[in-house]
Amino acid sequence: MGILNSLGHFLAPALAPCILNITLIASALAGKYLNINIAIALSYGVLLAGLGQFLLQLPFLKKYNFSIFGKIDLKHQGVKLLFKMMLPSIYGAAVYQLNIMLNTLLASFLESGSVSYLYYADRLVQFPLGIFGVAVSVAALPDLSELSSKKDIQGFKNILNKSIYFLLFICLPASAGLIGLSYPIIEVLFKRGAFNSDSVQATSLCLIGYSLGLPAFSLIRTLISSLYSLKDTKTPAYIATVCLFVNLIFGIVLMQRLSYFGLALAVSISSWTNVILLYIALNKKIGKWFTVKKKLLWFVLFSLFITMIGKLTSSSPYSLILIPILALIYIYLCKLLKIEEADAILSLLKKTNK
Repeated sequence: MGILNSLGHFLAPALAPCILNITLIASALAGKYLNINIAIALSYGVLLAGLGQFLLQLPFLKKYNFSIFGKIDLKHQGVKLLFKMMLPSIYGAAVYQLNIMLNTLLASFLESGSVSYLYYADRLVQFPLGIFGVAVSVAALPDLSELSSKKDIQGFKNILNKSIYFLLFICLPASAGLIGLSYPIIEVLFKRGAFNSDSVQATSLCLIGYSLGLPAFSLIRTLISSLYSLKDTKTPAYIATVCLFVNLIFGIVLMQRLSYFGLALAVSISSWTNVILLYIALNKKIGKWFTVKKKLLWFVLFSLFITMIGKLTSSSPYSLILIPILALIYIYLCKLLKIEEADAILSLLKKTNK
């Protein structure tokens, strides 16, 4: 996937995770109908999915004259550099999951159901994060790496600014929508069986706590990719360690008064701390890089409007119909204001329809 992304090919790597989902669903169904333990069936499904994702890449790699067979030289300078940079980057990339694990541990000391409330809320936040946050960071990394190797710092700053503003254009209103419509979203998706009205209320609070950090979750990936492209994997790891302790401290303090909502809020506080520290680190590396533009104010104002409309209509059974309507209004208002991110989204939609 990494090789293909570096060559500007994103389709196969983007489709590969679909194999994971399809294989897991198939293995769960196979376990049910063949009377095999579902957990064991799923574990084999993960193995098969990994193999499927790997095999999917090979034909595309072959088109670029890459092969998995050839001379192995573990002493090659590139291999040494890879391992040197890889270890801290693995840790840095895992911090969000470590924060969630830490919250799960802390939630186990709270009332029954707290772990589930946090888990379901996190799944919903992962949806826009997985679609846009990961996609933008993956797409930007090859260009940032190339500009870094050419010492084109101004070009590097321009690409980074465009990536950040595109993420804010998407994630600020997405966060606002999740906050404003948190209750009806949870109700429609999960309210059945043992998941009653109290569970809906508790999970919606956790969703609000996580959603406050959604823009930060997305920005972190791109900011880390920027430092990686500058061949700095240690700084994100150091920052990640600091943020892990920030999450722990705020989690313990806030859970005393705000219970599970406090734990979700602690993750968001930790993530915004991460963004600030990464911003400072990049400033030291390449100089002042982020340009504050008027459109950022529009993003914030429109997002506040979306939250307000969501809250005012959340008790209506038709409130979720507002999601596509508000999204279209937001995009077209931004287009009227000649905001380039709106034009990019609309042109993409037109291409899709064709």
